Amino acid sequence: MLRPTGKKEAHGLLSGGFLFSPNNRIKHSTSSRRPLITLRAFVLCCLLVLATTYVPLSSAAFKKDEWHRVKGDDVTYQYFEHAATGVKLKVEKNSGICEETPGVNHYPGYASFNEDEHMYFWFVEGRNSPTIAPFAINLAGGPGGASMAELTPTSSNTYNLNHTVNMIYIDQPIEAGFSYGLNVVGSTDAAAPYVWNLLQAFFAGFDEYENQDLSIITSSYGGHYGAVFADKIQQQIKKIDSGSGNSKRIEIATLVLGNGWYDGAIQYKAIIEYSRNNTYRPLISKLKAEEYLREYYLHCLPAQRLCDDDLGNFKKCEDVYWKCGIKRSLLSNRDFYVYDIRQSDEDGRPDVMQAIGAKSSWEYSSDRVYKRFGLYSDSSHSALDAFSKVVRSGVTTLSYAGDADMVDDWFGNLDVADDIDYDGTSSFASKRLVPYAVNGTVKGEFKTFQNLSFLRVYDAGHAARHDQPALAFQAFNQTMRKKAISPT
Repeated sequence: MLRPTGKKEAHGLLSGGFLFSPNNRIKHSTSSRRPLITLRAFVLCCLLVLATTYVPLSSAAFKKDEWHRVKGDDVTYQYFEHAATGVKLKVEKNSGICEETPGVNHYPGYASFNEDEHMYFWFVEGRNSPTIAPFAINLAGGPGGASMAELTPTSSNTYNLNHTVNMIYIDQPIEAGFSYGLNVVGSTDAAAPYVWNLLQAFFAGFDEYENQDLSIITSSYGGHYGAVFADKIQQQIKKIDSGSGNSKRIEIATLVLGNGWYDGAIQYKAIIEYSRNNTYRPLISKLKAEEYLREYYLHCLPAQRLCDDDLGNFKKCEDVYWKCGIKRSLLSNRDFYVYDIRQSDEDGRPDVMQAIGAKSSWEYSSDRVYKRFGLYSDSSHSALDAFSKVVRSGVTTLSYAGDADMVDDWFGNLDVADDIDYDGTSSFASKRLVPYAVNGTVKGEFKTFQNLSFLRVYDAGHAARHDQPALAFQAFNQTMRKKAISPT
């Protein structure tokens, strides 16, 4: 059972037909601190001002599958009810907040699944040729992280992805970020239907984008989200192709995963090795590393294997928490920032909330979501099988990791990439990392084979895309074009 220790954002302390119907739900990271001070201030100032609130609307007054204008408190919203899923979208168009480029549309709003479940999202068009630009969703980790934290002022950020990509940021599951409601989702599998139904409604309402392939960009606990959600979407497509589903096709084009948590059997060992042998400084002694390795082989690995072999057995997967305390121990009581070992550790505005009448205050990471996922031992469930299936299907995939992050370290992320089961496994695993340059300046090292690439990001913590924005912009755009990454 997951029990947070220390900062609530420290997801690394985790022990780790098929109609996507929320009614069939199961009952039951973040960036380096200093670079995010400005971003957090921006998020609180910008997002809270624009957070739309759900106003119950009588669906009888509107025709389904058509847009309608609804006058709210000093704001005119656009409302769309998707007949197939029952999802209701309520958005505000072009508020002038965050995206100020003339002619570039953006839509913050809610997808409401019923009167009690409301998921916040923000869609920002690509600044160049949006109707043919790649389309991507951004999911924060956590579990419980707010994707809105990834938003930056697009007009002033040279490396913002929406220069070239249509981006939709989703606060999921419900109770993450601005999303709110009576929701009890406690696993990655149970969270997937909401994102699928939101996308079904979105592409029905914004049909100018419906024929575009979908990319998933995520990080941290998104190692679970990205791999599992992509696999679930592909399962849906197979049902549609077999004639047993009537949903819109959503083809997964690319998958981008950063500093992810995927597989305990691999990553509990890797954090011991990283703590001793990272390129910055040893964080534990050789003797301590040997003690942790004995604990791993005697207690942690056997417990993790029992869970992996019987995922439906709650007791076996709960035992991983008790038997795999290695990571919690290594991350606890440190005098440095575990999300970026180069840094020392350091520890909603009510007036704005009242002014905008928001129903849910904004949280960087939701404790409620985090604890629910812990109760159901979701982090003990390996995402490696789902990850492998997505890569085997041909999806262009980039796994990257900042090399100063201890929580989801690059040693473990590389080991996971080497263990992905596809027809290029042996060739990929045998390749050495080589320099990755941006305009002639080496900023990392990488390897690639067929549709899979791995990138170690130098001088970057858990939020590598913020620490090395030029590198992230280059690597992401290469991947979005369904190409293997390459130095410039």
